[in-house]
Amino acid sequence: MNTNPQPSFPFPRPSCLGVKLLVGALSACASVAMADDPSCDERVELSCNQVLQFPDRVISEILVDNDGDGRTDTRGTAFLVGRHCALTSGHCIFDRDSLSFAASASIRPAVCMQAPGRQILQLPTRNSFRFETTTKYASRNTTWPYKFDIGAMHFTCPYEQITTFMPLVFNFDPNFARIGGYPGFTPGDPHAQIPDPSRVGAPWRGFGETDYEAGRVVKYQAKSSKGHSGSPVMSFAFDGSGLKVDAFAINSTGWVNSVECDRSGGPRFTDKNRELIRSWMNFRPSDEDRDAAGCPKEDSGSSNSWWDVIDLYATHPEWTLNGDELGLIDPPSAEPMGPSPYQYMQVIRDGFYEFAVFHLDAHDAQSPRFIQMLDAPGMMRQEQWQPGMPWNPDEMGFLSASEATILFSASMARDQFEVEPEWGAPVELDEVASIEMPLLPADLDTSDDPQADEIDRAYVAQECLADLDGDGEVSGSDLARLLGEWGSESSSADFNGDGIVGPEDLAQLLGSYGDCN
Repeated sequence: MNTNPQPSFPFPRPSCLGVKLLVGALSACASVAMADDPSCDERVELSCNQVLQFPDRVISEILVDNDGDGRTDTRGTAFLVGRHCALTSGHCIFDRDSLSFAASASIRPAVCMQAPGRQILQLPTRNSFRFETTTKYASRNTTWPYKFDIGAMHFTCPYEQITTFMPLVFNFDPNFARIGGYPGFTPGDPHAQIPDPSRVGAPWRGFGETDYEAGRVVKYQAKSSKGHSGSPVMSFAFDGSGLKVDAFAINSTGWVNSVECDRSGGPRFTDKNRELIRSWMNFRPSDEDRDAAGCPKEDSGSSNSWWDVIDLYATHPEWTLNGDELGLIDPPSAEPMGPSPYQYMQVIRDGFYEFAVFHLDAHDAQSPRFIQMLDAPGMMRQEQWQPGMPWNPDEMGFLSASEATILFSASMARDQFEVEPEWGAPVELDEVASIEMPLLPADLDTSDDPQADEIDRAYVAQECLADLDGDGEVSGSDLARLLGEWGSESSSADFNGDGIVGPEDLAQLLGSYGDCN
């Protein structure tokens, strides 16, 4: 049952949104196929100006080289969640048949269409050579791999033009979903259509109502097609002064329905994958790799603390959202009636933030909300409050209503209304396929799945599994990190996936010492 507040819908309600999909395709990098019934497709194309607005400017087209021959084989979608990380579907970068990752991929945010066959690159391209997915998605023993179909693409040089990235919300179940990405088109294939076939390579946006399946997966009546895999699935709220958007899932699966418009779907962000995604968002390449790639030098004296963000917005009230409309209040004097139903993680102004949102009345999804900051630059990390813990909001990171409003405003990059494009020259559209993706019958019952309750762990290329810091070799720094996490659960140093960092993981690290290549 939905327990989260649902703000008024700021757009025309969709009449019939969904997908028409072909059952049977397994691993690949596309997205949900779609029905040939045009009444089911109410997607709209975004203009070059629209995709430079937040959060659309962090949604990226990806061009994937699967076999390492230097040529693009497939295209899909990803979205930037950190200075060196984009999230996508696992099947965009990992082949479950061969149990191998793609050789490389290009990440191109805010690409738009000038004319048929000609795209505009408005922001720089980044190349990714390090990929990760979940151990459950990479295992042939997983009964329902689509529940774990999440992947990470790491790149070396950060974007200078982008400092605030897609906000992620965990355990959220809104009534409506918005998806955005780069769907493909195949002539004659009813499962690979878009509203205007001449606009392949353009960004498209769709909306639809949601329902949920066994906690791990969300389904929605929003049309998508090949190439949409890896798109963020977003909730949205409109407060009269601006839009608040958060990604709560990844578009990756199609659900075939022979009676009505079919549905898209994908894995949700939950407590089961939060630790893993947090580690991906905070991935940082070595200084040596950054120097070798020619990345701009970082200004070690620059400040991006939470207190600096407060000061910045205090001097620019025109940037703030309407806290009253968002239902944000000061923390109450009495302790909450229940735990926080959902948590957020986001990189804001190049700093990592994590916070929990509580309802004044835990049983009323429409009741006012207040926020506990769990992690932020310049603040001590806080333990999330749970019933039974002492209640002292002044010492536990709880924010005032005005601070909470600034946090939500900064989350939407309200201080960065425009991003100046670095690349304005048109490029010819690459004629590559958007590969098939997992498609399932809509009435498939997968609720009896004990694996869905297990914590997600990272899976990387086996030859680099012990390269914990991502510097291309297994060395003393990786050994130190493993020893520092000895006995830990849900750690990337748990190479054998037995649920704890122990002697077998140490043996594997020592056995792979040296250059990954």
